[in-house]
Amino acid sequence: MKIRRVNLVYFSGTGTTRTTVQNIATAFDGIEVREHDLTDYDNREDVLVFDSDELVIFGMPVYGGRVPMIFREFKGLEGEMTPAVCVAVYGNRYYGDAVLEMKDIVESCGMKAIAAGAFVAEHCLNARMGEGRPDGEDAAVERAFGLEVMHKLRDIKSAADMQDLKVAGEFPYKKAGGLPIAPEPDERCVRCGVCARLCPVGVIDKVSFKVTDIDKCIFCQRCVRNCPEHARGVWGEKKAVLDGIIEKIEQGHLDRKAHSLFL
Repeated sequence: MKIRRVNLVYFSGTGTTRTTVQNIATAFDGIEVREHDLTDYDNREDVLVFDSDELVIFGMPVYGGRVPMIFREFKGLEGEMTPAVCVAVYGNRYYGDAVLEMKDIVESCGMKAIAAGAFVAEHCLNARMGEGRPDGEDAAVERAFGLEVMHKLRDIKSAADMQDLKVAGEFPYKKAGGLPIAPEPDERCVRCGVCARLCPVGVIDKVSFKVTDIDKCIFCQRCVRNCPEHARGVWGEKKAVLDGIIEKIEQGHLDRKAHSLFL
């Protein structure tokens, strides 16, 4: 099967998911690569239509064993038996049902999952978990995975010829949850508006720069990582709650974990 274009469709609050799918795409030398960044709120108004001779590599971070609400609710995907790769990126702890959920979503949009993986990156809340990843060793594994996908495509006439891909996960999926807190500004805030402009779910008020709906905040840390004054975070009693959560989730998850690949 000849692929004329590789598409990267991803949500990446802190940049590690983007880096992961880009590393995978380096295997496709000489083929056009297009990126569709769903992290930006406005980009999710687009309808992405992919033909049968394109490959789509989807990349999503894992939140509590699930894909982000953003991807679950995104309605702008259309395929025509388009081969797809499902890439879940998690913080060295637990990826739960995310790979299976991604597979189900893309196949419900007319695509065919031909490969998948759960790849480790630095945890967005606790840098001790997966610290510095993806690193050079990860990049080599991710490129090799991309080569495996390319070889698999060369051996088939079309994605319709592929048997159903078996991946980890169970249905019904784990119940989606969230944190009862959200990042807020402190006295260093200069009201530059970067946080409100970059918020993937549009819940930061453009005057107070506080989160208007904690239930919709996905705690992706994009506002925290991009604040030029380092004025966003969790403070006071809420910080103590968050520190307790971080301490709990890191137990037994500081050793370097390997990626899980499904081909």
